[in-house]
Formats: sequence, structure tokens, C-alpha cells
Amino acid sequence: MIQERPSWVNRPVIVAGIAFLIGAIVAGVVVAIILTSGDDNDDNAAVDGATTTTPAATGEGTPAATGTPAGTPAPFNPRDPDDALANFVQQELDATYIGPCPQDAAEVAPQTICSIELYRSDELATFGLGPPLSEGIGEAVLTPDEEGVWLVTFVPFTNLPPVMGGLAVVIRAGDCLNFRSGPGTGSQPLTCQLDGTQAVVVGGPETIDDTIWWQLRDLGWASGQYLQAAP
Repeated sequence: MIQERPSWVNRPVIVAGIAFLIGAIVAGVVVAIILTSGDDNDDNAAVDGATTTTPAATGEGTPAATGTPAGTPAPFNPRDPDDALANFVQQELDATYIGPCPQDAAEVAPQTICSIELYRSDELATFGLGPPLSEGIGEAVLTPDEEGVWLVTFVPFTNLPPVMGGLAVVIRAGDCLNFRSGPGTGSQPLTCQLDGTQAVVVGGPETIDDTIWWQLRDLGWASGQYLQAAP
């Protein structure tokens, strides 16, 4: 006996609707695949674009961000003592550096710091610092490191003489101060110490030829003209 098909199969409209629904589902899957492929390409394009612009943003832009404030421009890692001095005054003393101190009062600018060069070589530079036409606030001692970057040590002026048992510091000697085996220039030189060197006073004062001498621990005797009580 031949089995009859269900009555709904004989309805052409329903069959056509089912076919249309299946086709729509297939078409939707195809469109989704195409759209997904397009997003990946866009992402890659964005990464490539960022790659080409990153060097320009992180190369020369970074040094510009670490520049110095208004005043005499100075590099962040100066390889010249004058640049290092300007950078120190601007960054650490929070003042405008105008360079060598003027000799004319008419040229004095308010709220500024100037310098008086005491000594200069390839390995050492020393400067007195202070407002123009003043007694100064301290001495800057500059030395280069192994990479040629000049570093600044600042020694404030106290204008106080050394005292027995206290800490004394070499000041205003320029290049270095001779320490001797005894008081007086007739004694044997032992070492020559840079400005900024500190040690405890263990002897003195001894006056020889109108010069006061002090003995510093492990260093020797030196003229009190180039020593002061440490800050």
C-alpha cells in the first residue's frame, strides 16, 4: 500500500516559505564571515599605522619634555660645564642664570644668579655663585663622570672659621688646596684636595707668617684662608 504524504507537504506556500528561511540563514552566515574578515584587516591597518607614527612621538619628543625652564637653555645631561652650571642654577636653586657676573650696577637684573669663574680645566671647573654684586651664596664644583656628563657639587658659604672637633670644608681654593705635614709652607705637601672636601678638625689654629693653619684628620695641615666651618 502506498502511504499518503502528510497534508502539509501538499501546501506549496509553506514549502516555499521554509526554503526561503533556509536560504536567509545561509546568506546570513556568509555575510557574518565576510564582516569578520573585514574587522581583522582594519585592525591590522590600525596597528601598522601606529607603528609608523610611534618613533616620531617617542624619539625627539621625549628630550623636549625634559627641557629647562625659562632662562639660559641647558641640556638635561650637559657635556659642557657652563651648561651644567646653568642647569643646576635653574633646576636646583630655582633661579634665572645670567652667566658671568656683570661689573656694572646698571646691568644687574633682579632675582638672578651669576657666576665668577675660579678655575677651569678638562677635569674640573669651579665657580662662585650669587646675585650680581653680592658676596655670593656658595661655590659650585663641577667634575665630569665617565660618560662625559658634568656633575655639580654645591658648597654654601658659611663665612665661619673652622673649630676644633668640628667639620671643615675646603672652599675658594680654585683647583685644589695643599695639605702639608705641618703648619707653614715650609712643610712637605701631602695631598691636594678639591673644593668641597670635608674632614674633622684635629689641630690648630697655628699662626705662621700671618697665616692661620688648621689640621684636618687624615689630610694634614692647610691654610685657614681656604677653609670654613662646614654647613
